[in-house]
Formats: sequence, structure tokens, C-alpha cells
Amino acid sequence: RWTYVFFVEAGCDESCKQLADAVERVRLSQGKNEKRVRLMVITLSPDALSSVDEIRLIMPKTIVLGVNAAEKEQLLPQFMSSGEASALQSGSVFLVDPMGNLMMSYPAKVDPTDLRKDISRLLRASRIG
Repeated sequence: RWTYVFFVEAGCDESCKQLADAVERVRLSQGKNEKRVRLMVITLSPDALSSVDEIRLIMPKTIVLGVNAAEKEQLLPQFMSSGEASALQSGSVFLVDPMGNLMMSYPAKVDPTDLRKDISRLLRASRIG
């Protein structure tokens, strides 16, 4: 599946919940293709997993993961473009293709319309996922 990923540093505040809701609405807007898209929220602090789990209660199809320090060191380089780690802490959204390749990244204050347009084009052009 195509996967929207975003990272939560410590707990899911109101802006985190709004972002998750916006991405979920983008997923649902795909109609028959909604099953080809999913949302993954990764908390970089396992202690904050309970606050991030609230997202799963509201949106049951969302994948919520907590990573420890060792997993964080392995995971983060895969999402860094040009060595910039700051994008991960700022609430950026990443789009990963079904093969596990990072396809696109969006700034924290992304317009959901842009997300919807991009994923619609990719789903039309792609037979995978």
C-alpha cells in the first residue's frame, strides 16, 4: 500500500491530531482506491505511545508505532533528505510507495488538497499497492 508517514516527537497534541485527521480524509476521498492508501504515525518516544494511541481510537485503520533509541537510529536516515533531520521533528508528512521507497515529502503545514491531488495521480498511474 501507499503509506503516508509522519513522526511525533513526544505525544500527540492538537496539531498532530488535525494532521492525522486531514490525511485520513485524503485517504477516504480516494473512493474505491482508499484501501490502497494508509496512514502510519510513528512516535519517537515510546513513553508517548499512549497519547498517540488516541489517534487509533478515532481512526482504527491508522498504524501507530513507537520506536526505541536503536530503532530510531536505523529509521530516521531513511526519511532524511539532504541530511536534514529537522523535517522529522516539524511534523512533515512523507509518502512511501508500496515497495518501501520514499516518494515525496510535504511540509508540516501542507494543504490536504495537495496531498489528495498527488496520491490521486499516483494511484491512477500505478498498478502496485
